Amino acid sequence: QIGVAEELTDLDVLADMRDLRSLTLTLGDESKIKSIAPIAKLTNLTELAITKIPSTVKDLSPLKKLKNLKMLVVDGDSLKERQKEYDEIRKALPECKVVGFCMGSAWILVVVPVAVGLGIWRRRRSATGKAA
Repeated sequence: QIGVAEELTDLDVLADMRDLRSLTLTLGDESKIKSIAPIAKLTNLTELAITKIPSTVKDLSPLKKLKNLKMLVVDGDSLKERQKEYDEIRKALPECKVVGFCMGSAWILVVVPVAVGLGIWRRRRSATGKAA
């Protein structure tokens, strides 16, 4: 889980974390981040929760490069404001569930692992021929 300090101007520090499978990233309105492109280098990510995406981030297309991503959780406001971009991500990553979430609480820290775990459980059950 990473909260971005106001002084941080880019996400380049993430580029070396290639083995990362799950990431919760909170940016915030005060963030000076202009690009989420370094996230695209995290090709092993299966779960990503990215919240409070500032207006300085103009392009969400780097997320389309995360071919192993199974769950993308974003704050509900971002999902509404950038619906077209998230629809493009859904098309590029058909195995990925894109979910909007109300950020009024810290429930996201529970929801992402539980949702991914349920998805894995259902896939395993269906693979063994049992109804999910």
